[in-house]
Amino acid sequence: MFRSVSLVPLTLALGLAPVILSSCAMRNPSTSLTVPTAHRLSQSRAALERRLQDLTEQAETRRYEQGMSAEVVRAETTYIRRRLQEGDFHTGDRVALIVESQDGPAAANAAIRTTEQQLTDTFTVGSQQEVTLPVVGVASLRGVLRTELQPRLTDEIARYVRDPVVHAHALVGLTVSGELAKPGYYSVPPDAVLPAVLMAAGGTTHEAKLHDMM
Repeated sequence: MFRSVSLVPLTLALGLAPVILSSCAMRNPSTSLTVPTAHRLSQSRAALERRLQDLTEQAETRRYEQGMSAEVVRAETTYIRRRLQEGDFHTGDRVALIVESQDGPAAANAAIRTTEQQLTDTFTVGSQQEVTLPVVGVASLRGVLRTELQPRLTDEIARYVRDPVVHAHALVGLTVSGELAKPGYYSVPPDAVLPAVLMAAGGTTHEAKLHDMM
């Protein structure tokens, strides 16, 4: 008997409810929730501001895009304004960080971890929208979008590391259940493709019904 595999985004802490709304709109156009542009996880501030201006004009003229309504425009406008003000990071979110130095290795003793090595890790966002980094200390992410994460942390780390090369990625949480070797909670990049998520969960079992995912 084949069984389905379900991928359940954590909607509250990770701000993924918009993604679910977009998916619902595709399944049921009558809901008029066709607003994917504002809810893409990696939208830049400039793109969100342009979208906000467009929505404002729609509300003022009452001329809505196909599939939009006054209610949806209001909801999306509120969402974008909150995102621009508060940022994308909330309690429990995860940030993957890799830090390198253009100066090369600083420690001759392999047993001594350099600052770059200490900073290369995955960190959890705290209750005040902050991450606490070794050596650096507390770095606030309030008001920071996912697309602004890398330059924001680069500025913080540059105070302690000369000319750092920083790779910072926001991770989103997925609860993966069903016929999988290792069902459970996983943090993955926003642009992770489905096969990568399934591989992180140990792959599917022989009873998995891959065309029936929720």
